Amino acid sequence: MLCGNIINKVYCDNFSIVKLACSDTRVNNIYGLFFTVISSIPLLLILYTYMRILRVCFSGSKQTRQKALILYGLKMSKIRIICKRLLCGEV
Repeated sequence: MLCGNIINKVYCDNFSIVKLACSDTRVNNIYGLFFTVISSIPLLLILYTYMRILRVCFSGSKQTRQKALILYGLKMSKIRIICKRLLCGEV
């Protein structure tokens, strides 16, 4: 219970909880924005390196492209699962 409001679920629902707060939430909003920007930098670097890897792989033969796309798909699936677990605590 938060300020007389019942909260059923708290996974990945920070914004809904903040809206229910009884006090000023500017500090929490600024922190959330800052954390989002800072945490997206490593993800952008990872995506940039994968784009460069794909560019090199597409300059090769057809068999190389197929293998690269399979490997790329598997790696991106793993990254998506890891990011979702880190951000939301669920799969």
